[in-house]
Amino acid sequence: MQSCLHIFAASNEPFQETQALFVTNKSYVPMKKLLPFVLAGVIGMIDAQAQILFKKGSVDAAAGVGLIPNYIADNVQVNTLPVNFRMGYRVSNQVSLSAFAAYSAYEKPNVVRPDESIDHISRRELTVGIRSAVHALRAERFDVYGGLMLGYQMPNTEITQIAKPKGGNTGNLQPSFSRPPQNHLLYSGFIGASYLPSRNMGIFGEIGYGISLFNVGLQWKLR
Repeated sequence: MQSCLHIFAASNEPFQETQALFVTNKSYVPMKKLLPFVLAGVIGMIDAQAQILFKKGSVDAAAGVGLIPNYIADNVQVNTLPVNFRMGYRVSNQVSLSAFAAYSAYEKPNVVRPDESIDHISRRELTVGIRSAVHALRAERFDVYGGLMLGYQMPNTEITQIAKPKGGNTGNLQPSFSRPPQNHLLYSGFIGASYLPSRNMGIFGEIGYGISLFNVGLQWKLR
């Protein structure tokens, strides 16, 4: 009989492990021994395809908007949704470095102070910095990543007194929903994913702290 594939059961016991065998003439190759090589080949093919779009030397740009502001717990009003721009470079297939800039504007009316004065507080923030990310290549057009950012935040706060204090200490007139209005370093982490339906344009989403708690936007592959 010509060579064919047979499957043998090692035992008829219900919980006894069965083993499939490849039969080629009189040579038997257990499936268990072939499985690691098959998996390695599949993973290698996926990684090779992924490197077509996401690889060392690639340059990309992205523009996004923050949907959840950092100060949401303080019931602030958002005048300008946090917008952010970045330019990135792949130093290797798995690691990228980016420069970014972000801007946002908030306000909080009728802030009652301990001395019973009432203030209207508006705040604008400009942040610039760098990001480093590690990328997990999963598919040709899909990318999952996470990393760290280091930025320099430059806030501008304006306080308008609506009602004068009724006596006692005027208290601290710094905004109650943020840090004091002075330039400072900002560091944070983030995780995100991007998908490119075409070779040069895609979408992304990120969660983290620093610019906004949740960002979405467009991504362009420039090289």
